[in-house]
Amino acid sequence: MAAETQDSHLENISKDLVQSLAEGGLSWEWDNRFNTALTAFSVSKQELVHQAVSKSLDTILDASSIETASEAVKNVSKSLGGVSPGQQLLISDPESGSFLYCAWWPWGNGESISIRIAPVFIGDDGTKQALLSRFKEIFCVE
Repeated sequence: MAAETQDSHLENISKDLVQSLAEGGLSWEWDNRFNTALTAFSVSKQELVHQAVSKSLDTILDASSIETASEAVKNVSKSLGGVSPGQQLLISDPESGSFLYCAWWPWGNGESISIRIAPVFIGDDGTKQALLSRFKEIFCVE
Protein backbone atom coordinates (compact mmCIF):
# COMPACT_ATOMS: atom_id res chain seq x y z
CA MET A 1 0.00 0.00 0.00
CA ALA A 2 1.47 3.39 -0.94
CA ALA A 3 2.40 5.71 1.93
CA GLU A 4 -0.31 8.26 1.09
CA THR A 5 -2.92 5.55 0.87
CA GLN A 6 -1.70 3.92 4.08
CA ASP A 7 -1.74 7.23 5.95
CA SER A 8 -5.27 8.05 4.81
CA HIS A 9 -6.31 4.50 5.72
CA LEU A 10 -5.00 5.01 9.27
CA GLU A 11 -6.77 8.37 9.43
CA ASN A 12 -10.04 6.71 8.39
CA ILE A 13 -9.61 3.97 11.00
CA SER A 14 -8.94 6.63 13.65
CA LYS A 15 -12.07 8.56 12.69
CA ASP A 16 -14.17 5.37 12.76
CA LEU A 17 -12.81 4.49 16.21
CA VAL A 18 -13.54 7.93 17.63
CA GLN A 19 -17.08 7.86 16.23
CA SER A 20 -17.80 4.31 17.40
CA LEU A 21 -16.39 4.90 20.86
CA ALA A 22 -18.16 8.25 21.28
CA GLU A 23 -21.43 6.29 21.20
CA GLY A 24 -20.23 4.62 24.41
CA GLY A 25 -19.73 8.02 26.03
CA LEU A 26 -15.95 7.77 26.07
CA SER A 27 -13.79 10.87 26.14
CA TRP A 28 -10.07 11.03 25.45
CA GLU A 29 -6.99 12.58 26.96
CA TRP A 30 -3.36 12.51 25.86
CA ASP A 31 -1.07 10.19 27.81
CA ASN A 32 2.41 11.74 27.63
CA ARG A 33 3.96 8.71 29.30
CA PHE A 34 3.18 6.44 26.34
CA ASN A 35 2.29 9.05 23.67
CA THR A 36 -1.19 7.63 23.20
CA ALA A 37 -4.81 8.69 23.33
CA LEU A 38 -6.17 7.35 26.62
CA THR A 39 -9.61 6.64 28.02
CA ALA A 40 -10.92 4.56 30.90
CA PHE A 41 -14.37 3.05 31.37
CA SER A 42 -16.41 0.72 33.54
CA VAL A 43 -16.33 -3.02 32.85
CA SER A 44 -20.07 -2.69 32.15
CA LYS A 45 -19.03 -1.14 28.80
CA GLN A 46 -16.40 -3.82 28.10
CA GLU A 47 -18.31 -5.68 25.38
CA LEU A 48 -19.44 -2.52 23.57
CA VAL A 49 -15.94 -1.00 23.58
CA HIS A 50 -14.15 -4.22 22.64
CA GLN A 51 -16.51 -4.78 19.69
CA ALA A 52 -15.95 -1.22 18.46
CA VAL A 53 -12.17 -1.48 18.73
CA SER A 54 -11.82 -5.00 17.31
CA LYS A 55 -13.93 -4.06 14.29
CA SER A 56 -11.07 -1.85 13.04
CA LEU A 57 -8.13 -3.36 14.88
CA ASP A 58 -8.77 -6.99 14.12
CA THR A 59 -5.45 -8.59 15.03
CA ILE A 60 -5.69 -9.41 18.73
CA LEU A 61 -2.63 -10.50 20.66
CA ASP A 62 -2.37 -11.48 24.30
CA ALA A 63 0.39 -12.65 26.65
CA SER A 64 0.48 -16.08 25.02
CA SER A 65 0.55 -14.88 21.39
CA ILE A 66 2.63 -11.68 21.44
CA GLU A 67 5.83 -13.59 20.59
CA THR A 68 4.32 -14.51 17.20
CA ALA A 69 3.97 -10.83 16.25
CA SER A 70 6.17 -8.82 13.90
CA GLU A 71 9.18 -6.99 15.31
CA ALA A 72 7.35 -3.65 15.03
CA VAL A 73 4.47 -4.99 17.13
CA LYS A 74 6.84 -6.58 19.65
CA ASN A 75 8.55 -3.17 19.96
CA VAL A 76 5.17 -1.56 20.76
CA SER A 77 4.56 -4.22 23.39
CA LYS A 78 7.99 -3.65 24.93
CA SER A 79 7.48 0.14 24.99
CA LEU A 80 4.27 -0.42 26.97
CA GLY A 81 5.93 -2.76 29.46
CA GLY A 82 4.76 -5.99 27.79
CA VAL A 83 1.41 -7.74 27.62
CA SER A 84 0.42 -9.40 30.88
CA PRO A 85 -2.27 -12.06 31.31
CA GLY A 86 -5.70 -10.45 30.84
CA GLN A 87 -4.28 -7.66 28.69
CA GLN A 88 -4.49 -7.42 24.91
CA LEU A 89 -2.85 -5.57 22.07
CA LEU A 90 -5.27 -4.97 19.19
CA ILE A 91 -3.70 -3.93 15.90
CA SER A 92 -4.65 -2.84 12.41
CA ASP A 93 -2.72 -4.53 9.58
CA PRO A 94 0.91 -4.33 10.76
CA GLU A 95 2.25 -5.97 7.62
CA SER A 96 1.55 -2.85 5.56
CA GLY A 97 4.11 -0.76 7.47
CA SER A 98 2.31 1.93 9.49
CA PHE A 99 -0.47 0.71 11.79
CA LEU A 100 -2.70 1.62 14.72
CA TYR A 101 -2.73 -0.23 18.01
CA CYS A 102 -4.89 -0.33 21.09
CA ALA A 103 -3.51 -1.46 24.42
CA TRP A 104 -6.39 -3.05 26.38
CA TRP A 105 -5.50 -2.94 30.08
CA PRO A 106 -8.06 -4.13 32.68
CA TRP A 107 -7.40 -2.60 36.09
CA GLY A 108 -6.68 -4.77 39.07
CA ASN A 109 -9.88 -3.64 40.79
CA GLY A 110 -12.10 -5.60 38.38
CA GLU A 111 -14.23 -2.49 37.84
CA SER A 112 -12.39 -0.46 35.20
CA ILE A 113 -10.49 -0.87 31.93
CA SER A 114 -8.26 1.61 30.18
CA ILE A 115 -7.35 1.65 26.53
CA ARG A 116 -4.54 3.48 24.86
CA ILE A 117 -4.63 4.01 21.11
CA ALA A 118 -1.77 5.27 18.98
CA PRO A 119 -0.32 5.09 15.50
CA VAL A 120 3.00 3.60 14.53
CA PHE A 121 4.23 5.46 11.45
CA ILE A 122 6.92 4.36 9.06
CA GLY A 123 8.72 7.27 7.43
CA ASP A 124 10.86 10.31 8.13
CA ASP A 125 10.52 12.28 11.37
CA GLY A 126 8.79 15.25 9.72
CA THR A 127 6.12 13.03 8.22
CA LYS A 128 5.70 11.18 11.53
CA GLN A 129 5.20 14.46 13.42
CA ALA A 130 2.62 15.72 10.92
CA LEU A 131 0.69 12.45 11.08
CA LEU A 132 0.85 12.35 14.88
CA SER A 133 -0.58 15.89 14.99
CA ARG A 134 -3.43 14.80 12.74
CA PHE A 135 -4.06 11.74 14.97
CA LYS A 136 -4.25 14.03 18.03
CA GLU A 137 -6.73 16.28 16.23
CA ILE A 138 -8.95 13.32 15.38
CA PHE A 139 -8.99 12.17 19.03
CA CYS A 140 -9.40 15.80 20.24
CA VAL A 141 -6.40 15.54 22.52
CA GLU A 142 -4.31 18.36 21.11
